[in-house]
Amino acid sequence: MKNLLNSTDRSELIERLKKLHPDSQRNWGKLTIHELFPHLNAPLMVALGDSEVPHEKSVFYDSPFGRAIVWFLPWPKGAPTAKQFLPGTGLPSPTSIESDRKVLLTSLARFAEADGFQASPVFGNLSKKAWGRLMWRHIDHHLKQFSA
Repeated sequence: MKNLLNSTDRSELIERLKKLHPDSQRNWGKLTIHELFPHLNAPLMVALGDSEVPHEKSVFYDSPFGRAIVWFLPWPKGAPTAKQFLPGTGLPSPTSIESDRKVLLTSLARFAEADGFQASPVFGNLSKKAWGRLMWRHIDHHLKQFSA
């Protein structure tokens, strides 16, 4: 299973991230290319403890169903996004694709080197490996959204 903590898997995602440009068009959903990088960075900041987001008590939180979503259940196009990670709800405003991409790449490197992570506001307490899987899946999902 692909995981952001695996250097090969992370490098593949980074190469795909580098293919995105200001004219990249989405295939589904509402997220724009300019909102993408802050959106991808936000959960990394939560995991790293740089950002606090209230926990969202739901069927996903600390549950077997939530773990199945983290690890292997398919993520449908247009799946609902936790409100904490939507544009206009506390995410940093986009600056430029290149600047926001650099911020994300720095966060990816920090994530890979971190000793441990905070609880997910959506899925609860996750192991380091589960966080790596979740973040790989999240980034991959949005790269597919933008055909990268």
